Amino acid sequence: MRSILASTVLPNKQTWVGKVGLCLGSDYVCLHSVSLVATHLVIFIHKFLLPFVSNLKVDQHATGILNTVGNKGGVAIGFNVGENSLLFVSCHL
Repeated sequence: MRSILASTVLPNKQTWVGKVGLCLGSDYVCLHSVSLVATHLVIFIHKFLLPFVSNLKVDQHATGILNTVGNKGGVAIGFNVGENSLLFVSCHL
């Protein structure tokens, strides 16, 4: 319970992103990240692919109480790599 409360009230997502980046190594960079309360989505990509990335889109949508509270909902990051389109979604419903 402590970790859920900490991620909601005292989020430290940049530290988390930094630690993941250290594990992946210097060949990977954070393309983008998006958060909705305790739901967090991060996309890392190899540096070689960066010139081929286009059409980056990021969204978050709360579906909690009155469709405004972020305790329920989803986050998404979509982009193209060359002619291929990718979409990553995370949700808590």
